[in-house]
Amino acid sequence: MNVSCQMRLPSVGDLRLVAQSGDPLVTFAECVIEPSSYSDVAASLETEGDWQGLFDDIEAQLLAIEPLSIVSLNARCPDCGAETVHQFDIASQYWARLTADVEQQFWDVHILASSYGWSSHDILAMSPARRRRHVAMVTEM
Repeated sequence: MNVSCQMRLPSVGDLRLVAQSGDPLVTFAECVIEPSSYSDVAASLETEGDWQGLFDDIEAQLLAIEPLSIVSLNARCPDCGAETVHQFDIASQYWARLTADVEQQFWDVHILASSYGWSSHDILAMSPARRRRHVAMVTEM
């Protein structure tokens, strides 16, 4: 890619837009590239069509802005002594955990609303520990 651009880290709002988009990579690029330089990038893409180059530039700049978003972990096999390097993507782990927690809340609401007729508002107003206890009581029956 011949045009350099200014970027920023994505926000939660950006991630929502990307999730709803029909073309998530383009939407992500539109979100993180500063508006003042996006027109130059768009013009360059029309003439060169180098989307992969743009995405490589975005990845490199994001890692430069936030280098700890991906951590390399060295591991050694206790049996053979072989060493391997593993990439730990903190952001992916965070979003996976958040998604799992939201999915669990949906199931908690479904189980408790079906069993007791409580509203989702009342169920989600409970502490997680209390909600887990009620779910355990229903599922142990």
